Amino acid sequence: GKIAGVTKNPVWIEKLHEAWQPRKRMATSGFACSALDPKREILYLVGEDSLHTYSVASQVMVSYPYQSGRLHLAKGNQAFVDTVSGNLYTYNADQQRIARFDFTSRKWDNNFIFPIPESSTEYWHSNKFFSSADSSLYIFGGYGHLTYKNKVQRYHLPTRRWATLPAGD
Repeated sequence: GKIAGVTKNPVWIEKLHEAWQPRKRMATSGFACSALDPKREILYLVGEDSLHTYSVASQVMVSYPYQSGRLHLAKGNQAFVDTVSGNLYTYNADQQRIARFDFTSRKWDNNFIFPIPESSTEYWHSNKFFSSADSSLYIFGGYGHLTYKNKVQRYHLPTRRWATLPAGD
């Protein structure tokens, strides 16, 4: 009705999208990777000596020092969450290795090749997604050593097998 309105202490949604504010600062040693569990709204920061979780809903951070020793993360390591089981994984496409974190024992069930090769990964900027339909991680493309990759890799969690799938042109 074109009537003037008055607000006290307004929080404008548009302004929140324009001017982001940090929620929490997390730090870890060495290389790190992160993952988000969209169902549980938990952000994971995987470090070499500990895992940090941040609940977006409750704004609570928890740190889990590893009982399995140092995790040998390389530059190309990435992480993801199996949205069905809630399990957290980190992987390295160059090494075709994957590790799952057990929150009860605070241990990773695998580690990566050490010493870590000095060459950069073949799969910088690759994309990934976890498919709950077939319990598989799919990794698309990447860029490394001045070459774009058109490779599609699949890791099937139940069989623990890596495969290269045909890519379209």
